[in-house]
Amino acid sequence: MSEYDKKARLYPTLLSATVPGMLLLWCLWNILPLYFTTIPFLYRVLSTIGFVGVFIAACSFLGQEVCRRTSKYLFQFWFFKEDETYMPTTDLLIYEKSNFSTQQIDNIRDKICSDFTILIPSKEQQIESLELRKIITDAVRQIREKTRSNAILLDYNIRYGFCRNFLGGLSLGILFTFALIIAILLNIVIVSIMPVIWALIFQLILFTGAYFQLKGIAKEYARQLYNVYLTL
Repeated sequence: MSEYDKKARLYPTLLSATVPGMLLLWCLWNILPLYFTTIPFLYRVLSTIGFVGVFIAACSFLGQEVCRRTSKYLFQFWFFKEDETYMPTTDLLIYEKSNFSTQQIDNIRDKICSDFTILIPSKEQQIESLELRKIITDAVRQIREKTRSNAILLDYNIRYGFCRNFLGGLSLGILFTFALIIAILLNIVIVSIMPVIWALIFQLILFTGAYFQLKGIAKEYARQLYNVYLTL
């Protein structure tokens, strides 16, 4: 497993599964005696741990892909479009939207033209359009390939991937907690509702923090990408 897969996919998946896993553990611990009144204490412990162990294992192997796809469709595509034409890396090369100086954008344009023979219009010729965004996006993909081995960029990429995938995992965890609250209200699951409500509030706080960080991390990565590219 690569460093990116471990830190940007596995860790946020397991972290976002912690609260649902604890709720599942708590529910099973309280529910099992209702259906198995004579179950020995040791079997109760082993059964509960076994169920939760399967849940965590499923998150480790299957949850990574589920969280990644959920986060892309709910957040990345929402913010930046599916074809990535509204990523901060694209906006930074559009003169009217960029916080780079004109000279810095010109330097990046010249290097892109020299390295990849991709011509991005100058300030005088540039008119923001979907076609312009697609040209810049194509250039950015090649820049990423050229800078892939850079340790600083890998760190920024991991931070972005962690935040994005953590949001996906939290979304699924919040849905699970909502479903559990409904099951409790309908007396399908017989446990106290207050711990579940507090768990939901905690997940919503984490979700809000990660949500507002995602765009900021993407912008930091975009700036660093071009800074590194210009030094090659």
